[in-house]
Amino acid sequence: MNLRSIRNNARMLLPYLKKHIYMLSIASTLAIFCAFMVLPLPLITKHLLDVSIPKNDIKEFVIIGLLILGSISLIGVLQFLSDKIFFKCNQEIIFSIKRDLLNHVFFAPISETNTRGWGYYISRIEDDTERIKDLFADNLLNIFTTTLRVIITLIACFFLCYQLTLIFIPILLVVTLKTVRYLKNINQELQVLYEKQAEKSENLGESLNLLTFCQYSANFSYPYNKYVNTMGLYLSSLQKYTFFTYTSQMQNVIIISGLMNAVAFGIGGVFIALGYTTIGSLFAFQNFVFNVSGGVQSLVSMIFNLEQASVSFSRINEIKSLPQEVPDQNANNLRINSIRLENITAGYNDTPVMESVSFEVHQGDKILISGHSGCGKSTILKTLAGFLKPISGSIYFNDTLVNMHDMCNFRPKMGVVEQEPYIADDTVSNNIRIVSPESSDENVMQAADKAYVSEFTNNNNLGLDISVGPNGNKLSIGQKQRIAIARAIIRKPDLLLLDEPLSNVDPRSEEFILETIRDMPSDTIVFMVSHKPVKEGIFNIKINIDDKKIMFTV
Repeated sequence: MNLRSIRNNARMLLPYLKKHIYMLSIASTLAIFCAFMVLPLPLITKHLLDVSIPKNDIKEFVIIGLLILGSISLIGVLQFLSDKIFFKCNQEIIFSIKRDLLNHVFFAPISETNTRGWGYYISRIEDDTERIKDLFADNLLNIFTTTLRVIITLIACFFLCYQLTLIFIPILLVVTLKTVRYLKNINQELQVLYEKQAEKSENLGESLNLLTFCQYSANFSYPYNKYVNTMGLYLSSLQKYTFFTYTSQMQNVIIISGLMNAVAFGIGGVFIALGYTTIGSLFAFQNFVFNVSGGVQSLVSMIFNLEQASVSFSRINEIKSLPQEVPDQNANNLRINSIRLENITAGYNDTPVMESVSFEVHQGDKILISGHSGCGKSTILKTLAGFLKPISGSIYFNDTLVNMHDMCNFRPKMGVVEQEPYIADDTVSNNIRIVSPESSDENVMQAADKAYVSEFTNNNNLGLDISVGPNGNKLSIGQKQRIAIARAIIRKPDLLLLDEPLSNVDPRSEEFILETIRDMPSDTIVFMVSHKPVKEGIFNIKINIDDKKIMFTV
């Protein structure tokens, strides 16, 4: 973790910390008070052993006992309050970061987000945000106070018995050097472990998505083996990382607990015999030694956790660095009156699927795009929606040249129906509202009627409030398509894009879908992709794609 990464991490966290500055200040004050209030306790023990016991002063015994009890009780109460405040603030900060990361993904270009699986985003939004807590105020404050306590305690040890302290310091240096070496090696192991964890989540999701298909085929070997193999790689990486961590911790325990206790009691006993120190001083020194050793071990653990958090921060910043497509303030006032493509060449991974495509359409045009599978029908729709950046050529909306950022300004006036529409595990009504949460019940009902959704929801007592099940498993493919069309037209779009809405639907659903297209308002431009023949009288423009070229028929 270098200075640059620390600066970048602090820059990202600062706005979140500022929102809780008052409560964090109170908690920090309490934590600092507790951290340093324990320091005098070994000196009180020294006074008890060296002064009170030889004097046989019962009253002083009671006073010292009450003082120790009161101090420990007060420290416990204040530490509880400090931890409670820090916990509440930290959870609110984590929630805010998760919310902002999700919004960042939502507003990233689809060409960027589609390059990663959902496991990639889940691991960063859910897992890595939990790990960065070690960079929050309470942990950084703990590092500061612990370091200061170790220094103060070492000074106290020096004044109690400088001979023992001089023997003790080289042991501490060995621990410090081993910690530095350990931290240099752990970063690479953490990167590998976190990526394997993301792959594991991704493959588990894919295996569960294949569940229904595999049940039909009565063969689960592919999703099972894929997930199990990924789990094996993750466990191998976890074991390697854990072995490395435990080995380092064991070495520190041997050095710290073994050598330091040997110094405190073995050599300290000799010094008492030689008159260099007293029993009270040795016990106080021993307590300070435990404070130092405990502080060093805590620092090792906290610095190690900081390294983990820094790795997670770099993974979170991968999402924060995604480009954003945020619509302009006046985007809602824009209309799509005409569309013109000039010499558009588009494809995937710089491989053209369609070349030099040019056409122009206006309000009220209904365009049917046909052609063989893989010829580029869906590519045209993705280009029009701004989901796919053309390799070359120009796109004009309302005779104005638009770029990829401009596209996001026009999307509120677009309705898109994908070939395999997403259906949430919710009611029909809420599925229609996904793109327009503010729509009234009346608007939802109107969209449902226009898309002939009501045709199958009116058969039950719940109507549009009936649940569709996970992935819409209570619906037929045709019913899913009709819900997707209702969802697309509820916003009264200027441009409606339908990608193979007739594929795999029953004849009755096909008839309803075509009737919906026929009845679209006269100011709406409709593009529909279909590999199936469609009856005449609905589309006034037909585009046939063959060998990357198009035939435009009016």
